[in-house]
Amino acid sequence: MKEKSYGIVIKVKDLNVCRSFYRDILELGHPLEDSTFWVAFQIGSGVMLYLEKVEFDEPLPPRESRIAWFLDCSDPEAFRKKLVDHGYIRNCTCADKAGFPLLRFTDPEGNPFYLRTVKE
Repeated sequence: MKEKSYGIVIKVKDLNVCRSFYRDILELGHPLEDSTFWVAFQIGSGVMLYLEKVEFDEPLPPRESRIAWFLDCSDPEAFRKKLVDHGYIRNCTCADKAGFPLLRFTDPEGNPFYLRTVKE
């Protein structure tokens, strides 16, 4: 029986900029699928993160309605510094409404994601 897979789809206008951000800044590695309209990164066992280029006249979802996801890291402060050093300081907030500390950031197009501390 084939293992189920799951994915998150994030709509973007500038696929090239977002591909570079997710690949190089967030260090998700080289995409498993890569085209002019679709980029797929494996972010876990059976879990994919897809960047989908919107059509030229298709609006992006309102910022408050966009999907958010977690990026686990063992040193969130070092990762935060890397993001800040590359100019991604906007929307950086600390939040622990979930019961654990999170750092909130957005990608180049305002799509939110959280850095979450994990013990190695």
